[in-house]
Amino acid sequence: MEITGAYLQYYRETAAYLERTAPWLERMGLNHVKEVLADENMRKQLNERLDKTLERYNEPWHEAITDSGIKEKYYQVRSVTVE
Repeated sequence: MEITGAYLQYYRETAAYLERTAPWLERMGLNHVKEVLADENMRKQLNERLDKTLERYNEPWHEAITDSGIKEKYYQVRSVTVE
């Protein structure tokens, strides 16, 4: 997971807006990305920045499921019969 998290954060920091991972990897170069991820200190820094981002992230579906006010406003339970 350490390498995966570092890979994801490095992609987030260096990819162009809406750039997919395959074109990004071609542009950056596989060997370069492997070198970055092989550096233990760099992996640690990338994962720390990813963790900071995830701490601030608010999952909207979690809020919709746990907040009774949102559930009452947007969701209704209906019984449907099939003939």
